[in-house]
Amino acid sequence: MRVTIVAPSEQYMALAGVRIRYMRMISRLEIAGHQLEFMQLADFDRRIPMESDVYVFSKCYDARSFSVATAIRAEGRLVGIDVFDDYFDQSRDSQFVRHREWLRTMSELCDFFLCSTPRMHEVVKQFMPGTPGHVLNDPFDAFDAKSIGDMAHGKLATARRARHIDVLWFGVGDNPNFHIGLKDLAAYGDSLQQIRRRGFDVSLRILTNRRALDLDGLESISRLTVPHSVEEWSQARETELLAQSFLAFIPVNAQAFSIAKSLNRAVTALTGGAQVLSPGYPLYKPLEEFIYDAADDFIDDVESGRLKVRRATTKALSHTLGTWGDPDRESKKLMDFLQHIADRSGAGSSSATLVGVLHGSRSPVDCHKAAQRLGHLSIAGQINAPKLNYDIRFSIDENGAQAQLSATAKQALHIDLRQALAPATSPSGKTIDTLRLEDVLPGHPLSGLRADEGAKAMVSAYVDRINLIEDAVQRLFPGIRIYHSELDPPFLNRPAGRAFGAVQGARP
Repeated sequence: MRVTIVAPSEQYMALAGVRIRYMRMISRLEIAGHQLEFMQLADFDRRIPMESDVYVFSKCYDARSFSVATAIRAEGRLVGIDVFDDYFDQSRDSQFVRHREWLRTMSELCDFFLCSTPRMHEVVKQFMPGTPGHVLNDPFDAFDAKSIGDMAHGKLATARRARHIDVLWFGVGDNPNFHIGLKDLAAYGDSLQQIRRRGFDVSLRILTNRRALDLDGLESISRLTVPHSVEEWSQARETELLAQSFLAFIPVNAQAFSIAKSLNRAVTALTGGAQVLSPGYPLYKPLEEFIYDAADDFIDDVESGRLKVRRATTKALSHTLGTWGDPDRESKKLMDFLQHIADRSGAGSSSATLVGVLHGSRSPVDCHKAAQRLGHLSIAGQINAPKLNYDIRFSIDENGAQAQLSATAKQALHIDLRQALAPATSPSGKTIDTLRLEDVLPGHPLSGLRADEGAKAMVSAYVDRINLIEDAVQRLFPGIRIYHSELDPPFLNRPAGRAFGAVQGARP
């Protein structure tokens, strides 16, 4: 089976989640006769054949995913999403409306979904109750029981002799929407102070992304009461510092975003040779036999010489990690799941479906370009919209409301309506055709707008205009499936059944 992970951009490939989640399985899948590859949203084009059996969208939270998924399904391929992070369960937070509506729209296009935790599975099921889901545990990279036991033995001896604990905090230190990372480190910093109260000096090394080290991040770090240093994260440095550090400090807060996270940071620390102290929410409960949740418990074990991870426990650790993150096991479970979906699914449709992407006030230009690359109609969502070569644009002047159509839209128009077309020039200078709405849709509300009303971009008028434009397009192109592209939430006030991302017609 050939599987393609659909990525939003090239930068996606550098994310830790991708490296941990997929890169570690590639060689295992190849041995089993499967192929795993990556493709960016921008690389999809109607002239490029869909050659994979399965396409999995990951972190593609804009309308390009609707266009691409529709094109994939039209070729009879399986479509799924991999939901890394919980941007969906904060029902009272309006900043995540577009994420929730994205998921609702994608639910109409998906044969399955993947996620990394049972908690995330529950969240996604609220939006996709009839869609099969699979929990794909983040696999570890390598596990050397003897090396881990030997490191634990040596670090314990050094710490007891020197009365000193080397501590590492590593990970993404910021998020534009949630207080995580360095905020958690500062909030739970007293755990490290407790180690000092028990008679051990502490040296903390912080390994994080450069973006997190802004004024806000540095202010969080400044609140720490133990000696610390800061470095920019790299894979090589993470491996090196885990091998050097006695303790990995991984506090977790209890917000919805954090409690849906995978086990990967604790697994990485344990397989890297460090003990783990994780105060706060018990995210790593499946590994609780090897995780400390309180600094006093850790120091008690240091004093007694019976660490949770030591030579005598590495066999049990190997068994536990094999259950929750063995790359061979996870690879096989994933492919078994996908094969089951393929066997029971009549995926996709070979019939052509006319698709339109209706752009709101803050629709990314990339969504316009993606729609046209795939042969879909790009529709301006504002009256007298500015210069983009939309396929459908509505304008109002002294002669009333007109629909301006590109050559692609003209070809999709019913032959009876083509007789009413008149030649014109688009705002960018291209030759187009126009339809006078009063001639083809007599009495349509768009025809009743004055030119100055059509130009208004007020939020109070926004929803009504989007609805009128969508209605006019559906009347001109019966059976068209319309997706909405928008980064702002004025669509919250759309009439029932016409929410952001809602589609017209049957599932493709």
